[in-house]
Amino acid sequence: MQTISSIENYQQVQLKELPQNAITEKYLQVAMLGYDQTLIQFFDELQEEDTEIRFWKKDELKDLYFVSLCKPSITKIVVNQCRNINFNKVPNQIVELIINGCKLACIEGIQNMISLTVLDLSNNELFDVKPLSTMEQLTVLLLNKNRISSLIEISQLKQLKILDIGNNSIQDIKVISNFQNLEELNISTNQITRIDSLSQILNLKCLKLKMNKIEDFTPIKSLPHYNISWIELQNVQLKSSDEYDQLMILKYRNQIDGDKLEINNSLVQLTSLGFINTFNEVKNLTIKCCPQINFINIPTNVTQLTVSNFDGKFLSGIGKMVQLTYLNIENNKIENIDELQFLVNLTFLSIKGNSAKSIQNIPTQIASLDLTENPITDYTQILNFNNLRHLRVSASAYLQPVQQHKNFKDVWIVEPQKQIKCVEQPMIIKKVKARKPNK
Repeated sequence: MQTISSIENYQQVQLKELPQNAITEKYLQVAMLGYDQTLIQFFDELQEEDTEIRFWKKDELKDLYFVSLCKPSITKIVVNQCRNINFNKVPNQIVELIINGCKLACIEGIQNMISLTVLDLSNNELFDVKPLSTMEQLTVLLLNKNRISSLIEISQLKQLKILDIGNNSIQDIKVISNFQNLEELNISTNQITRIDSLSQILNLKCLKLKMNKIEDFTPIKSLPHYNISWIELQNVQLKSSDEYDQLMILKYRNQIDGDKLEINNSLVQLTSLGFINTFNEVKNLTIKCCPQINFINIPTNVTQLTVSNFDGKFLSGIGKMVQLTYLNIENNKIENIDELQFLVNLTFLSIKGNSAKSIQNIPTQIASLDLTENPITDYTQILNFNNLRHLRVSASAYLQPVQQHKNFKDVWIVEPQKQIKCVEQPMIIKKVKARKPNK
């Protein structure tokens, strides 16, 4: 086997009739030394089944033709941060092409890649995509982060299943009605005001709409709720509660796990949970990062509720959730817990890390209770909790009623900054060091 040295002195290298296993690199790495100078380095053995070749972070990649000379079975090319790419000579066998971050402004010639089905041209400088107009074989087209203002040129790509046109300057998406096979669509961060065309795309599973100026969400009513597995709506302005409910149903319908549902608000500003009434099967509900949420119209079938990152001082409407048996509202900013008195089926309650000053309205049938890290000064009411077996409280000078209670199975008295030690009735009451919060 011959070794070529000082390859920087060559303007062109042609490899022919290489013996089996002569090329040794799973991913062919190409570093560009100059406009006409190519350095090819091979490392690991290229196996017969290998189909991918990668180029990255170099100045100029003159063309892609030599890929087929190196290995005719290559079907995927990945190019990152290479400049001045052209498509004058392209290997016909390529089915997947990814060109990212290359400041690409012209793709003339790409239409000759007749086998291409997956094309990713994200993070470039494209404003004219006319060469794509005849590439009807495409099933995946990613054009995120370019300068595109019109979709007319791709209106005939009816085989598309995935289309990403986010972060462009698009105003009109009427042509999307042609894409009946679409399953994933990203139109985020554009200048779109109308989405009427979406009503005809009944196979959608993923829809991203954030950062637009959409005036009417009525068209999404026709989208099958059971199909949508993900919908992204950040910074979307909603005009009616009906629009809100429809979007939330689309978002969460397929995120139900058995009888469990977690709502982690990274979307619109959630204030109401009435849409959950559509989900009769939900019994265990977790709500995160919804600082302004209220519990009015929340489904009464929910039996377990966890709420975190809530900014309100009281839980408006929670008293109507009479089926609740488990309630965890740890580490919020809640001061008023009066509505808890109506939760007659509650057996577990944690209000750890809030601002409650009284336990007067906590239901007395509770069996497990965590009151730590609240400014409570009167525990007299604890003597009425005849079913209480498990209690956690913060160390204070007001715990005499706690020590008088006869039915406890265990009590934990949490003392910040102090070591674990037993106090009176060591088999019943234990004193522990508070855990430091995770940073």
